[in-house]
Amino acid sequence: MEKYCVDNLNVIEPQEISLSQEDSSHTYQYVSVKQSLKRLLTFEDVLQEVRTGHQSNDGSIKDIVDGSLYKNCPSFEQNPETLAILLYFDEFTVSNPLRVKSKKYKILACYMTLANIAPERRSQLDSIQLVSLCQSQYVKLYGLKNSSQVLYEELQDLIQRGLDIQIADRNIHFSCDLLAVLGDNLSQHQFGGFFESFSAGKPCRFCQVTIEGLREGQTGVPRSRVSHDQQVHNIIHNNDLCAVYGVKSESVLAKLGNWHTVTSMPSDIAHDILEGVAKSTVELVLKSFVDNKYLTIALLNRRIAEFKFASNDKTNKPSPISQNGNKILVRQTFMQMWCFVRLLPLLIGDLVPEDSEEWLVYLEMLECFEYLFAPSVLPGHVLFVKQLLENFLRKKRLLFNKQDTPKDHFLRHYPDQILEFGPLINVCTIRLEAKHAYFVDIARLNKCHRNICKSLATRHQFAQSLHTDNKLYKDHVLPICSKRVRVNEVPQRYRNHIRRITNLEFIARARSIQINSKLYDKGTILISGEEDGLPKFEELKCVFTIGGATFFAIQLLFTVDHLPHFNAYKVERQPQNALRRLSDYRNYVPLGLYCVPNGQDLVVVLKYKVL
Repeated sequence: MEKYCVDNLNVIEPQEISLSQEDSSHTYQYVSVKQSLKRLLTFEDVLQEVRTGHQSNDGSIKDIVDGSLYKNCPSFEQNPETLAILLYFDEFTVSNPLRVKSKKYKILACYMTLANIAPERRSQLDSIQLVSLCQSQYVKLYGLKNSSQVLYEELQDLIQRGLDIQIADRNIHFSCDLLAVLGDNLSQHQFGGFFESFSAGKPCRFCQVTIEGLREGQTGVPRSRVSHDQQVHNIIHNNDLCAVYGVKSESVLAKLGNWHTVTSMPSDIAHDILEGVAKSTVELVLKSFVDNKYLTIALLNRRIAEFKFASNDKTNKPSPISQNGNKILVRQTFMQMWCFVRLLPLLIGDLVPEDSEEWLVYLEMLECFEYLFAPSVLPGHVLFVKQLLENFLRKKRLLFNKQDTPKDHFLRHYPDQILEFGPLINVCTIRLEAKHAYFVDIARLNKCHRNICKSLATRHQFAQSLHTDNKLYKDHVLPICSKRVRVNEVPQRYRNHIRRITNLEFIARARSIQINSKLYDKGTILISGEEDGLPKFEELKCVFTIGGATFFAIQLLFTVDHLPHFNAYKVERQPQNALRRLSDYRNYVPLGLYCVPNGQDLVVVLKYKVL
């Protein structure tokens, strides 16, 4: 099989790079960035996206290419077709982390994707290219600089010389530049040259706040390219200044094109919010409610088990909450946590007094998150979000008598980062971390862990070579359980709408449809617009394919009011039905229809603010 792939397919085999002259087993696997880019650009849809771009033209901020980092970068300003490279560094473990030898199988991975590709497509795993795999013990032994030297040299060459590819006997030249490096806070500080401790000194890579000021809710003097470069110069001559600046060395990626450690390493909302602020806040709120005897953890877990989650939330159903003495422990995956914090008002809202200060702070947090998780924002939203965040963090600190954590502090920089990097949901690590799961699965099947990085990298590259079509991305609209039906057999409430569209005798009817890997089935709620300051909702009944076009058969919903206590919109079903062309929707976010606890009111809970 491998021989066939090598002989007949475009396999980019990983290189084994030695880290030591004394021990030949101390190696890591490297996949050429240049070759991966060439292969990516052989796909027609990728090349088309790179050449046409996807910058917003309506004044909104939708992606990193709409942010000031991209717009103010000379290389991208001079040539919009410049390949904007995004790198992601993170560690993962391919064995049980509780095993004695688990550290041996901890691996530092580097992945690459292009900011030229629209967010919904670059989040697909096939768009994320493997760059390197190195056992963490070797990184610690030989240093980050040695384990990333080949990457540094190849990026330097790409930035200086560009990339030439052959398409249909034509040579096309692309300029290249490193736009940003993504990762959690620890990896960002490692590769940025900052201290990796967040409990002392100056733990923020965005400003020079002290740990004492951070805990009191303060921000420091913003770091800048000029000041940081001067600090690096100073610590080279006087190492005692490291603690003064919060900088221990120059970044291992320094001097790569226009990239800079201070301006090109965005925060990750998955770790800051879902693993940090949301987790700590919900634990404090639940502890307060248990202490006040509004509920018990046993009651909450029973409600979670009995709650009827909508189909688009069911896959992220929260795990049971645990209690250790007086401490409440909320342990969820990223997506489970987002599902839990959104729907918690429907789980326990009826048990909580409306004047509860803890609950009001929790609802303020949800309002902040709805803006921060939005894939599209307006510049005018940013000042409003800044004020929301300041109010929430101040009230949380005072009400619970808790000092700010570093992750609380990082939220204070989010408004500026949205202007710089675009909506942070589009540069978060949730989908990039999903790539880890692929390697963990391979390691589980591959019983031999000798030179585990080579096994993983080789298997991955052979799997990538199996994409032999002209297009990399699968059809983003995929009907499920579709069957051919006569128009006369369609329910009368939709038949007249269909007759206005076509004279065909047969059409296709589907139970559900998948759009960009999101499932839309019967009962899914869609947003169709806004009226009187309230969102307009529609309930999906079935899907029709008519003359190659996709139509949603929907029942109209009337938005009665916003229910602040449940952070939801009360809706009522209307007798009117309609047929909507899929292309008429500006936003495809699938929502669920729920009932208020111990009531009959139907409500819809947003996942994020929608323009």
